[in-house]
Amino acid sequence: MKITRIPLAALLSLPFLLRAQTPAPSPSPASISIDATSSPGPVNRLVFGSNVNAADTARIFNSNTTSLDCIGTGGGFWDPVTRAPIQGVVDRFREGGLALLRYPGGSLVHNYDWRKAVGTLQARGDWKFGIDEYLIVCKAIGAEPMFTVSDYVFPADQMPANAAGEVEYLNAPATPDHPWAMKRKEWGHPAPYGIKWFEMGNESFEGNMRVLPRRQYTPEQYAAYANATSAAMRAVDPSIKIGIVMMPSPGTDVQCNWDRTVARLAGKSADYLIVHLYGPDIGKTLPAPDFFQALMAVGEQSAKHLDEYSAMALAECGRALPICITEFNGPLDPDNAPTRYTYGVAMECADLFRMYLEPEHHVLAAAYWESLNGLFGLIRSDRTTPDGLPIAEMPEFHLFHLMTAHLGTRLAAVSVNGPRLSFAGAGSVYPASGDVYSPSHSLGPLPSDGRIALGRLKPGFIVTGGTGGAFTVRIDGVSGSGFTQVALFPKPKGPGACDYKVSLEARFVPDPGSPAPPIGFVVGDVRGWPVTRSAIGLDGVGTEWKAFQEPYHGLPDTTAITLQVHLDFGTAKVSGQLEVRGFQIEAISAPLFPAYSLLTASASLSEDGKTLHLIVFNKSEGLNIPVTLHLAGFNAASASIWEVNGPYLGALGGVTDTVQGAPLDMTGAEPVHVFPAHSLTAIDFAAKADPQAP
Repeated sequence: MKITRIPLAALLSLPFLLRAQTPAPSPSPASISIDATSSPGPVNRLVFGSNVNAADTARIFNSNTTSLDCIGTGGGFWDPVTRAPIQGVVDRFREGGLALLRYPGGSLVHNYDWRKAVGTLQARGDWKFGIDEYLIVCKAIGAEPMFTVSDYVFPADQMPANAAGEVEYLNAPATPDHPWAMKRKEWGHPAPYGIKWFEMGNESFEGNMRVLPRRQYTPEQYAAYANATSAAMRAVDPSIKIGIVMMPSPGTDVQCNWDRTVARLAGKSADYLIVHLYGPDIGKTLPAPDFFQALMAVGEQSAKHLDEYSAMALAECGRALPICITEFNGPLDPDNAPTRYTYGVAMECADLFRMYLEPEHHVLAAAYWESLNGLFGLIRSDRTTPDGLPIAEMPEFHLFHLMTAHLGTRLAAVSVNGPRLSFAGAGSVYPASGDVYSPSHSLGPLPSDGRIALGRLKPGFIVTGGTGGAFTVRIDGVSGSGFTQVALFPKPKGPGACDYKVSLEARFVPDPGSPAPPIGFVVGDVRGWPVTRSAIGLDGVGTEWKAFQEPYHGLPDTTAITLQVHLDFGTAKVSGQLEVRGFQIEAISAPLFPAYSLLTASASLSEDGKTLHLIVFNKSEGLNIPVTLHLAGFNAASASIWEVNGPYLGALGGVTDTVQGAPLDMTGAEPVHVFPAHSLTAIDFAAKADPQAP
């Protein structure tokens, strides 16, 4: 994850205030039924997690600069002068119910040598916030720690021993046969920490960003790293739980080569799959009404994506692995920064928390990106808060807190009968209409003959062949990085989006004396990545023939897709032949999802069974929805209402607790409550002292 600071006051002053004008659907009778005698399973509070950025930023994105804020204060959690957590920050997260905190933070782990984050303060230099400080913060909050193991900080053959040393420092007894644990004792913590959760790298498919030397695993190489490193870690502590990295969702088909290969080759070494979910992917020109409808529709489609991961793992390695969603949030478009702070994105994320609680999706834990300051902080303490407040709660924090404060220990069965809204689809969100899911189907291959751009494309590139799915790109003395388009395919006729399956085999034959760096391909929207954020990479073409088969999700408004050669040669001048055979693009109709629900809900019972908690989302932009509440197996004496709301889904501010503990009228045969537009409401039902009383 990228670290960027944008003054919130500046965002609030923009004329960007994204007020969606989606017409409200016609009201219809709505009801929510809760059966307190039927439970899908326990409440898993580990889904209410988040992330901390606390590693070296140098060379990760676009700078050689180390962020002293990250390694000195953990982004605002730690006071390096008093050597203690910042109390106001810790208090808010403890009261807010933060249950898990992932460390050391996203892409920063590519550059993370854990040994720099332990030891005496004098030896650590600028690393004032290290592993021990992070664990003090977790204890103060009451949050479960989760560690991301570096994937690229050393060559792959050195990573098993390095990661085993980290587990030894964290979990081994301080005995002479565990030297890192002895050092932990020497530095002030004799007892093992007993860390359970580890993940093997972060978005490892992207490589190590701008760190030199540049490295990027193929799926086969990543699986070998994960197998060897996890085995070394388990040799130290067999009780730990380890996850392997999948491609993100939505917008990525779980049948992509990375996911299938990693699951097949490393699935038996893992306890769970690591998934990141940022979405919906959007272009820069998506109108506000479409954008906010996409936010509200993405939850139900993401649920299906999650279910597909476990099914894919079962097919590839014989194990239906559960999922940890260690990063998720709304769209990650730095050019549309204000959208990240809108109330609509907060509502989307809160509804995803609700979905993660449902046992059928097999979510072990989830971590909102991110906890403090940065791009999406739940709270801010970095002087970019509204009115210069020392600490401010962002829109998502209000929703997060309301949900965690009104959860029991055991889920109760809940069903919703309410209005739905159709959506034409936008970005990575598929069309949603009717009440039946219609899967995709093949539209046939796109003709490649005549679509290959033959001849001299630009200096250093000449294309020959171009029939029967075979062509050759002659490269002469080319250096640096860039993209060269070699084919263009108009979208098949017809309304709506198409998906595509791209297949080819390729190899690069260097001239004598020329280096042979990896080459890749990119398939994407003809309008380009800066406009659409829509493309896939087929990376790792080497000197031997290699087969590629990848799915690509097309946008509804595209006119054509392109095939480009992607080069990243650095300063070396490269010459040779890029040979391709069996090139084919198959068009696939987009699936049609049912119209999405404007009302979603979760219910749970307290441990003593005396309180029934109901959480309800109204995702409509403009419709207040009256709902009859049916309770089975729970004799309620009274009920109280809490509510969070904002001015509208596009609002950048004004989100607050609008109702706190108001009584619900229980005089009728069944209670009725009007859930306001774009609201999150919690209702706590208190049981009668005598459950048999009328």
